[in-house]
Amino acid sequence: MTESGGPETLSDPRNYTKFDKECMKSAGSAIVGTDLIIYNPDKNGEGEICYKGRNRFMGYFKMENDTRKTLD
Repeated sequence: MTESGGPETLSDPRNYTKFDKECMKSAGSAIVGTDLIIYNPDKNGEGEICYKGRNRFMGYFKMENDTRKTLD
């Protein structure tokens, strides 16, 4: 995640009927325009966080070949 910064999820209070301890158990949903998955989750649902979107790394400026080598 060295190429990232800023939010990837949003916990919006409007998504909850009341503000209580249940509200604080989530980092929220992926923001609009992004894709987020937990890759290879274990039995507890913990795994690698993978996300993409235009708010993330879009490529190296004028370096198309280096960009292709970087992205998987």
